[in-house]
Amino acid sequence: ERRCKGVAQARAIFKRGRQSSHANTWELFVDAAMREYICNKEERTCRNIFDKGLKSFGSEIQFVLKYLDFVTTTNDDINTRVIFEKVLSDDNGLSSQHALLVWNKFLEFEYSRGNLSAMHKVEKRRAMAYPDQHCHTGLAQLARRCRFHHLWPCGPAELSLLGIDQDSTGGSSGASVEVVKKNG
Repeated sequence: ERRCKGVAQARAIFKRGRQSSHANTWELFVDAAMREYICNKEERTCRNIFDKGLKSFGSEIQFVLKYLDFVTTTNDDINTRVIFEKVLSDDNGLSSQHALLVWNKFLEFEYSRGNLSAMHKVEKRRAMAYPDQHCHTGLAQLARRCRFHHLWPCGPAELSLLGIDQDSTGGSSGASVEVVKKNG
């Protein structure tokens, strides 16, 4: 009820929540950040809250993905790349499986907004971090670059030949990119 009473009251609740051992969760930070952005039109304050939350919840994949979803909508590509780099740094504490989700999201970001050089750099770094997961080669790589959400530049038969399972690639987030293993 109090958070409906205005900006000052909502900020006071956030402050109290941060000080509580029970309420200090990643959800509290996401809620406060998005409230600042949507209700108060305070992008800077929103970023500051997310940055503060990243220090405490950098290993919580749900928080990281919410932060990345927000930052990719701001059309600030340079700072978005900085956040990706910060999240993928070794000292962030993400598990290998969760880091792979972030790498895939980073690739999707570069595919939609980056130039060819930026795409190559991220593809190469992802391949070095996950050599057994390297699925972005040759024509399959080109098909992924030219994809828009669920629209592919070729049909299901061609995707199958390229080793791409169209059904498991999800929406536009690329967080669940998988490759069909071929026998042989």
